[in-house]
Amino acid sequence: MRSALNYEKQNMLEEALRDCREVIKIHPDYTEAHNLLGKIYERQGKVEYALSKFNQVLKLNPDNFDAHFSLGILYKNRIKNKTMSEIIANSLENSYDNAIEEFKTVVLIKPDFEQAYIEMGHIYVERNDFSEAIRQYKAAIKINSENAESHNFLAKAYERDERIEEATVEYKKSVKLDNNYSEPHYNLGVIYNEKLKPRDAMSELKEAIRINPTDFRFYYQLALSYEKIESFDEAIKYFKQALKINPHDTVSHVDLGFAYDNIGRADKARIEFKEAIRTNRNNSYAHLALGISYEKENSLEEAMYEYKEAIRLSPDYARAYYNLANVYENKEMFEQAIEEYKKAIVVDPDDEYFHNNLAMLYYKTDNLDEAVVYFKGFIKHHPNNKYATRYLGFIYEKQKKFAEAIKELEETIVHYPEYYDAYYNLAIIYKQNGENEKAIESFKIVLESCPDDYPDAYYHISEIYNKNEDDSDKAIDALSEYVAYTPGDIDGHYELATTYINQKKYEEAITELNKVIKLDPEYTEGHYNLGFVYSMQGKTEETISKYNDTLRLSPEHIYAILGLGNLYYGLGRFDEAIEEYKKAIKLKPDDVNLLRTLGYVYQQMGKFKDAIVLYKTYMSISPNNFESEEILELIDSLRTKIAI
Repeated sequence: MRSALNYEKQNMLEEALRDCREVIKIHPDYTEAHNLLGKIYERQGKVEYALSKFNQVLKLNPDNFDAHFSLGILYKNRIKNKTMSEIIANSLENSYDNAIEEFKTVVLIKPDFEQAYIEMGHIYVERNDFSEAIRQYKAAIKINSENAESHNFLAKAYERDERIEEATVEYKKSVKLDNNYSEPHYNLGVIYNEKLKPRDAMSELKEAIRINPTDFRFYYQLALSYEKIESFDEAIKYFKQALKINPHDTVSHVDLGFAYDNIGRADKARIEFKEAIRTNRNNSYAHLALGISYEKENSLEEAMYEYKEAIRLSPDYARAYYNLANVYENKEMFEQAIEEYKKAIVVDPDDEYFHNNLAMLYYKTDNLDEAVVYFKGFIKHHPNNKYATRYLGFIYEKQKKFAEAIKELEETIVHYPEYYDAYYNLAIIYKQNGENEKAIESFKIVLESCPDDYPDAYYHISEIYNKNEDDSDKAIDALSEYVAYTPGDIDGHYELATTYINQKKYEEAITELNKVIKLDPEYTEGHYNLGFVYSMQGKTEETISKYNDTLRLSPEHIYAILGLGNLYYGLGRFDEAIEEYKKAIKLKPDDVNLLRTLGYVYQQMGKFKDAIVLYKTYMSISPNNFESEEILELIDSLRTKIAI
């Protein structure tokens, strides 16, 4: 028997089998020989022979814990790495239950046999019953608290159960017990990467590599750590090392491709994506990655093909539907985009981007009712999502449903009292709805907290104050703040200038209008209003110069033409005035006020016939005007003067 055991340890299985059979010939009831024979058969893949031998041991000695344990391992391994269809086809559905029964029997016979608890923990992890797995691993640790592997297994169960802090504690215990055990170092690295602590991850992963430099997973995770700190050259180096160990790992090829893409090497990125597809043509992730690469270069047809391939291979691949929808949207194929977004939502109804993009596409295409439906559907899953309620407020605003818009934004503020976008948009709606006091109050909340981010709030406040003459000074204060934050904004300086003009603060208006013209020398209204201010100050030459600048930029600017005409008339320069008034009438031939003005100038110059022609034109256009009787009297009076 001793020689059989030695042969088995040396992996000389045929020799071990021979010696076991010799022992059994001499001692047919020798359970140790039958048990070893079962283990050898199991190692040779002769499962039925192994089962027979272990059961024979138990028939001879029902309390043989070693046979129960070996039988449990055999049942457990029967479905290892098998698909569900393979399990059903081979009638193996009860294998895990059988294994657990054997391991339970082991611990009844030998309560301190920790490995039985560990094996039960493994089975419960496979079944996603993490609470029971945790219970079994804890039982093993209670027997032997110094076993680093048990702490690692417990940590993994915590991690799978999304109890990350407890997992971290157990991984650290495992490392402390055996610093040369690579798995807990690796697992800590994965957690730190997921918690966005890449430098902590690097430390653990480099330890894992020191202990075991042949595991490609360690290099892959280390590459991800470097990616997270945007050290892409280092990431590329470690992705390559992972692929050197395992050249067929498609995920490493794809992520190496993304790293190349991040340093602007789209050519090398596509080589890796295509290599991933060549390695495994059924890898939908690789097709998605290649599609993303094509989409970035605006090769939309190629991108669409790859996304469709990803969907063909993985019909539940929500991201592929989403990306395909994006391409359709970019190509303005909105109906197709809508259909793909809907498919993405069916697969993953909780993804906010899918709902938002579909709702915003409906918004863009003026299908506002549908947009409301999808935003509301998303809000059911994420009732406190500030972006969704904000956008829903936008849609209600566009529909002129101000009450609903206000309700959505007010609810957003309740959940996110420091979300100043909501205050700002609420203020805009209050303003549109004529609730000016509430609008100003909301704008001021924004400005008290972050004026640099919302200088437009000052502009909106000024517009409200400008509606009331008594609030002109407040309007000026608001506009002054606005241009202080946005000194390059032409409209801000122009609005401030016009507010000064309305208050007859001409020097201040001139300062602002000069800023407007400096920012944009061809800003027509800046020149015109500067001319108007000069005219109010009696600065004749400056007025003429600015009106002429206006007409150089906009030859049909009616107010500049009239301004010059009126100025020339006031200076007694009637011929020049007449020329300007004629230009005005050419632009507005039906304007009876212009006809009367020019007629009056002709009358003052003694050109009665020309005046009569204009007055008659006046009457033909507006015979029932309140001035008609006076115009007729003027015509008669001028005819009399001509006759004399």
